[in-house]
Amino acid sequence: MHAIIDVGSNSVRLMLGSGERTLSKSIATTRLGEGLAVTGRLSEKRIADTLEAINIFIDKAVSFGVSLENVFIFATESVRSASNGGDFASAVYELSGIKIDVVGGELEAKLGFNGAYSGGAVAAVVDIGGASTEITVGDADGIIYSCSRPIGCVRIRDRCGEDEGAITEYVDDVISSYGDIPNVYRAVFVAGTASTVAMMCLEEDVYDASKVQDLYVTKDRLCELTAIVKNTPLSIRSNIKGLPEKRSDIIYGGMALVKAILERLGLDGFYFSDRDNLEGYRDHIRKEGRLKD
Repeated sequence: MHAIIDVGSNSVRLMLGSGERTLSKSIATTRLGEGLAVTGRLSEKRIADTLEAINIFIDKAVSFGVSLENVFIFATESVRSASNGGDFASAVYELSGIKIDVVGGELEAKLGFNGAYSGGAVAAVVDIGGASTEITVGDADGIIYSCSRPIGCVRIRDRCGEDEGAITEYVDDVISSYGDIPNVYRAVFVAGTASTVAMMCLEEDVYDASKVQDLYVTKDRLCELTAIVKNTPLSIRSNIKGLPEKRSDIIYGGMALVKAILERLGLDGFYFSDRDNLEGYRDHIRKEGRLKD
Protein backbone atom coordinates (compact mmCIF):
# COMPACT_ATOMS: atom_id res chain seq x y z
CA MET A 1 0.00 0.00 0.00
CA HIS A 2 1.10 3.55 -0.67
CA ALA A 3 -0.23 7.09 -0.33
CA ILE A 4 0.64 10.12 -2.43
CA ILE A 5 -0.34 13.66 -1.43
CA ASP A 6 -0.38 16.42 -4.04
CA VAL A 7 -0.15 19.93 -2.58
CA GLY A 8 -1.60 22.22 -5.21
CA SER A 9 -2.39 25.91 -5.34
CA ASN A 10 -6.10 25.39 -4.80
CA SER A 11 -6.39 21.99 -3.17
CA VAL A 12 -4.60 19.13 -1.45
CA ARG A 13 -5.31 15.66 -2.83
CA LEU A 14 -4.66 12.18 -1.49
CA MET A 15 -4.35 9.04 -3.59
CA LEU A 16 -4.31 5.64 -1.91
CA GLY A 17 -2.97 2.83 -4.03
CA SER A 18 -1.57 -0.67 -4.13
CA GLY A 19 0.94 -1.65 -6.77
CA GLU A 20 -0.21 -0.05 -10.02
CA ARG A 21 -3.82 0.29 -8.84
CA THR A 22 -5.49 3.46 -7.62
CA LEU A 23 -7.86 2.59 -4.80
CA SER A 24 -9.29 6.00 -3.93
CA LYS A 25 -8.75 9.73 -4.17
CA SER A 26 -9.72 12.44 -1.68
CA ILE A 27 -9.58 16.23 -1.90
CA ALA A 28 -9.47 19.18 0.50
CA THR A 29 -9.75 22.73 -0.83
CA THR A 30 -7.29 24.92 1.11
CA ARG A 31 -6.40 27.67 -1.41
CA LEU A 32 -2.68 27.64 -0.58
CA GLY A 33 -1.94 29.87 -3.56
CA GLU A 34 -4.57 32.50 -2.73
CA GLY A 35 -3.08 35.99 -2.97
CA LEU A 36 0.25 34.66 -4.29
CA ALA A 37 -0.11 36.57 -7.56
CA VAL A 38 -0.33 39.81 -5.60
CA THR A 39 2.01 39.32 -2.62
CA GLY A 40 4.44 36.68 -3.85
CA ARG A 41 3.97 34.85 -0.56
CA LEU A 42 1.83 32.09 0.92
CA SER A 43 -0.46 33.46 3.61
CA GLU A 44 -0.17 32.16 7.16
CA LYS A 45 -3.88 31.26 7.21
CA ARG A 46 -3.65 29.19 4.01
CA ILE A 47 -0.45 27.53 5.21
CA ALA A 48 -2.21 26.50 8.43
CA ASP A 49 -5.21 25.15 6.51
CA THR A 50 -2.97 23.19 4.17
CA LEU A 51 -0.87 21.71 6.97
CA GLU A 52 -4.08 20.58 8.68
CA ALA A 53 -5.27 18.89 5.48
CA ILE A 54 -1.91 17.14 5.04
CA ASN A 55 -2.03 15.89 8.62
CA ILE A 56 -5.56 14.55 8.17
CA PHE A 57 -4.57 12.77 4.96
CA ILE A 58 -1.49 11.20 6.57
CA ASP A 59 -3.66 9.91 9.43
CA LYS A 60 -6.14 8.53 6.89
CA ALA A 61 -3.37 6.77 4.99
CA VAL A 62 -1.97 5.21 8.15
CA SER A 63 -5.45 4.07 9.19
CA PHE A 64 -5.67 2.25 5.84
CA GLY A 65 -2.48 0.40 6.62
CA VAL A 66 0.07 2.54 4.76
CA SER A 67 3.44 2.79 6.49
CA LEU A 68 4.92 6.29 6.83
CA GLU A 69 7.83 5.38 4.58
CA ASN A 70 5.30 4.78 1.81
CA VAL A 71 3.64 8.19 2.21
CA PHE A 72 4.94 10.68 -0.36
CA ILE A 73 4.17 14.40 -0.63
CA PHE A 74 4.87 16.64 -3.62
CA ALA A 75 4.08 20.28 -4.31
CA THR A 76 3.86 22.37 -7.45
CA GLU A 77 3.79 26.01 -8.58
CA SER A 78 2.51 27.77 -5.46
CA VAL A 79 5.28 26.37 -3.26
CA ARG A 80 8.09 26.59 -5.82
CA SER A 81 7.33 30.23 -6.70
CA ALA A 82 6.47 31.66 -3.26
CA SER A 83 9.18 33.59 -1.44
CA ASN A 84 8.32 31.60 1.71
CA GLY A 85 7.91 28.26 -0.06
CA GLY A 86 10.97 26.94 1.75
CA ASP A 87 9.40 27.81 5.10
CA PHE A 88 6.30 25.87 4.11
CA ALA A 89 8.36 22.85 3.11
CA SER A 90 10.12 23.00 6.49
CA ALA A 91 6.77 23.17 8.28
CA VAL A 92 5.58 20.05 6.44
CA TYR A 93 8.71 18.20 7.54
CA GLU A 94 8.32 19.34 11.15
CA LEU A 95 4.69 18.20 11.11
CA SER A 96 5.13 14.83 9.47
CA GLY A 97 8.79 13.91 9.25
CA ILE A 98 8.25 13.62 5.47
CA LYS A 99 10.36 15.69 3.10
CA ILE A 100 8.12 17.36 0.57
CA ASP A 101 9.20 17.11 -3.06
CA VAL A 102 8.81 20.52 -4.73
CA VAL A 103 8.74 19.59 -8.42
CA GLY A 104 9.79 21.94 -11.20
CA GLY A 105 7.52 23.01 -14.02
CA GLU A 106 9.09 20.65 -16.55
CA LEU A 107 8.67 17.63 -14.28
CA GLU A 108 5.14 18.73 -13.33
CA ALA A 109 4.18 18.72 -17.00
CA LYS A 110 5.74 15.27 -17.46
CA LEU A 111 3.85 13.88 -14.46
CA GLY A 112 0.53 15.06 -15.84
CA PHE A 113 1.23 13.65 -19.30
CA ASN A 114 2.38 10.26 -18.04
CA GLY A 115 -0.66 9.99 -15.80
CA ALA A 116 -3.27 10.97 -18.40
CA TYR A 117 -1.95 9.82 -21.79
CA SER A 118 -3.63 6.55 -22.78
CA GLY A 119 -2.04 5.86 -26.15
CA GLY A 120 -2.92 6.53 -29.76
CA ALA A 121 -2.16 9.58 -31.87
CA VAL A 122 -0.29 12.70 -30.83
CA ALA A 123 -2.17 14.32 -27.95
CA ALA A 124 -1.88 17.33 -25.69
CA VAL A 125 -2.34 16.85 -21.97
CA VAL A 126 -3.37 20.12 -20.31
CA ASP A 127 -3.16 20.57 -16.55
CA ILE A 128 -4.84 23.76 -15.35
CA GLY A 129 -4.06 24.29 -11.71
CA GLY A 130 -4.57 27.16 -9.33
CA ALA A 131 -1.30 28.91 -10.10
CA SER A 132 0.20 27.23 -13.16
CA THR A 133 -0.85 25.51 -16.36
CA GLU A 134 1.13 22.84 -18.14
CA ILE A 135 0.68 21.91 -21.79
CA THR A 136 2.49 18.73 -22.80
CA VAL A 137 2.38 17.09 -26.21
CA GLY A 138 3.50 13.58 -27.05
CA ASP A 139 2.62 10.09 -28.20
CA ALA A 140 3.57 6.52 -27.42
CA ASP A 141 7.20 7.32 -28.29
CA GLY A 142 7.42 10.06 -25.66
CA ILE A 143 7.04 13.78 -25.05
CA ILE A 144 7.83 16.12 -27.94
CA TYR A 145 6.81 19.45 -26.35
CA SER A 146 6.30 20.61 -22.80
CA CYS A 147 5.76 24.04 -21.28
CA SER A 148 4.58 25.33 -17.89
CA ARG A 149 3.43 28.90 -17.32
CA PRO A 150 2.41 30.65 -14.08
CA ILE A 151 -1.29 31.04 -14.81
CA GLY A 152 -4.23 29.22 -13.25
CA CYS A 153 -7.75 29.70 -11.97
CA VAL A 154 -6.70 31.25 -8.63
CA ARG A 155 -4.13 33.57 -10.21
CA ILE A 156 -6.71 34.74 -12.76
CA ARG A 157 -9.23 35.48 -10.00
CA ASP A 158 -6.62 37.31 -7.90
CA ARG A 159 -5.41 39.43 -10.83
CA CYS A 160 -8.59 40.03 -12.81
CA GLY A 161 -11.63 39.16 -10.73
CA GLU A 162 -14.33 38.43 -13.32
CA ASP A 163 -13.56 41.37 -15.58
CA GLU A 164 -13.96 39.76 -19.00
CA GLY A 165 -11.68 42.23 -20.75
CA ALA A 166 -8.92 41.91 -18.16
CA ILE A 167 -9.13 38.11 -18.22
CA THR A 168 -8.98 37.99 -22.02
CA GLU A 169 -5.94 40.29 -22.11
CA TYR A 170 -4.12 38.36 -19.37
CA VAL A 171 -4.92 34.92 -20.78
CA ASP A 172 -4.02 35.87 -24.36
CA ASP A 173 -0.71 37.32 -23.21
CA VAL A 174 0.26 34.14 -21.35
CA ILE A 175 -1.04 31.81 -24.07
CA SER A 176 1.24 33.51 -26.60
CA SER A 177 4.23 32.66 -24.41
CA TYR A 178 3.72 28.92 -24.99
CA GLY A 179 5.38 29.42 -28.37
CA ASP A 180 4.95 26.92 -31.19
CA ILE A 181 2.82 24.03 -29.93
CA PRO A 182 2.91 20.97 -32.23
CA ASN A 183 -0.28 19.93 -34.00
CA VAL A 184 -2.34 17.47 -31.99
CA TYR A 185 -5.31 15.22 -32.73
CA ARG A 186 -6.87 15.47 -29.29
CA ALA A 187 -6.56 17.28 -25.99
CA VAL A 188 -6.90 15.61 -22.61
CA PHE A 189 -7.53 17.97 -19.72
CA VAL A 190 -6.90 17.06 -16.09
CA ALA A 191 -7.32 18.66 -12.64
CA GLY A 192 -10.02 20.69 -10.92
CA THR A 193 -11.15 23.20 -13.53
CA ALA A 194 -11.65 20.49 -16.15
CA SER A 195 -13.29 18.08 -13.70
CA THR A 196 -15.72 20.82 -12.65
CA VAL A 197 -16.65 21.49 -16.29
CA ALA A 198 -17.17 17.75 -16.78
CA MET A 199 -19.44 17.54 -13.73
CA MET A 200 -21.42 20.56 -14.91
CA CYS A 201 -21.90 18.87 -18.29
CA LEU A 202 -23.28 15.79 -16.54
CA GLU A 203 -25.23 17.93 -14.04
CA GLU A 204 -23.85 15.73 -11.28
CA ASP A 205 -23.01 17.05 -7.81
CA VAL A 206 -21.31 13.87 -6.60
CA TYR A 207 -18.00 13.17 -8.30
CA ASP A 208 -17.76 9.72 -9.83
CA ALA A 209 -14.51 8.97 -11.67
CA SER A 210 -16.15 6.23 -13.73
CA LYS A 211 -18.67 8.71 -15.15
CA VAL A 212 -16.25 11.49 -16.06
CA GLN A 213 -13.28 9.48 -17.31
CA ASP A 214 -12.88 10.11 -21.07
CA LEU A 215 -15.94 12.40 -21.14
CA TYR A 216 -15.83 14.61 -24.23
CA VAL A 217 -16.77 18.28 -23.79
CA THR A 218 -17.34 20.37 -26.90
CA LYS A 219 -16.18 23.97 -27.07
CA ASP A 220 -19.77 25.02 -27.78
CA ARG A 221 -20.96 23.35 -24.57
CA LEU A 222 -18.09 24.94 -22.68
CA CYS A 223 -19.17 28.37 -23.93
CA GLU A 224 -22.78 27.69 -22.90
CA LEU A 225 -21.70 26.74 -19.39
CA THR A 226 -19.36 29.74 -19.17
CA ALA A 227 -22.26 32.07 -19.99
CA ILE A 228 -24.40 30.42 -17.32
CA VAL A 229 -21.65 30.91 -14.73
CA LYS A 230 -21.04 34.53 -15.76
CA ASN A 231 -24.75 35.40 -15.56
CA THR A 232 -25.33 33.73 -12.19
CA PRO A 233 -24.59 35.86 -9.10
CA LEU A 234 -21.78 34.47 -6.98
CA SER A 235 -24.08 34.20 -3.96
CA ILE A 236 -26.18 31.52 -5.68
CA ARG A 237 -23.68 30.20 -8.23
CA SER A 238 -23.11 26.96 -6.33
CA ASN A 239 -26.74 26.08 -7.13
CA ILE A 240 -25.53 25.25 -10.64
CA LYS A 241 -25.50 21.47 -10.85
CA GLY A 242 -21.97 20.13 -10.77
CA LEU A 243 -20.33 23.34 -9.49
CA PRO A 244 -18.90 23.00 -5.96
CA GLU A 245 -19.27 26.05 -3.72
CA LYS A 246 -15.51 26.20 -3.11
CA ARG A 247 -14.87 26.54 -6.85
CA SER A 248 -17.68 28.95 -7.65
CA ASP A 249 -15.49 32.06 -7.35
CA ILE A 250 -12.59 30.78 -9.46
CA ILE A 251 -14.25 28.71 -12.16
CA TYR A 252 -15.08 31.55 -14.57
CA GLY A 253 -11.45 32.47 -15.20
CA GLY A 254 -10.53 28.80 -15.43
CA MET A 255 -13.18 28.19 -18.08
CA ALA A 256 -11.92 31.18 -20.07
CA LEU A 257 -8.45 29.62 -19.99
CA VAL A 258 -9.79 26.26 -21.19
CA LYS A 259 -11.46 27.96 -24.16
CA ALA A 260 -8.32 29.93 -25.04
CA ILE A 261 -6.17 26.80 -24.97
CA LEU A 262 -8.61 24.89 -27.19
CA GLU A 263 -8.53 27.73 -29.69
CA ARG A 264 -4.73 27.78 -29.60
CA LEU A 265 -4.68 24.03 -30.25
CA GLY A 266 -7.27 24.36 -33.03
CA LEU A 267 -9.64 21.85 -31.42
CA ASP A 268 -13.40 21.81 -30.99
CA GLY A 269 -13.41 20.11 -27.59
CA PHE A 270 -11.48 18.13 -25.00
CA TYR A 271 -11.53 14.82 -23.17
CA PHE A 272 -11.34 14.72 -19.38
CA SER A 273 -9.10 12.29 -17.51
CA ASP A 274 -9.37 11.41 -13.82
CA ARG A 275 -5.88 9.91 -14.14
CA ASP A 276 -3.42 12.75 -13.71
CA ASN A 277 -0.22 13.81 -11.99
CA LEU A 278 -0.91 11.62 -8.96
CA GLU A 279 -0.59 8.51 -11.10
CA GLY A 280 2.27 10.19 -12.97
CA TYR A 281 4.13 10.86 -9.72
CA ARG A 282 3.65 7.27 -8.63
CA ASP A 283 5.26 6.06 -11.85
CA HIS A 284 8.06 8.61 -11.38
CA ILE A 285 9.05 7.56 -7.86
CA ARG A 286 8.69 3.88 -8.71
CA LYS A 287 11.19 4.28 -11.57
CA GLU A 288 13.52 6.10 -9.17
CA GLY A 289 13.28 3.18 -6.74
CA ARG A 290 11.71 5.25 -3.98
CA LEU A 291 8.38 3.43 -4.04
CA LYS A 292 8.39 -0.29 -3.39
CA ASP A 293 5.10 -1.98 -2.61
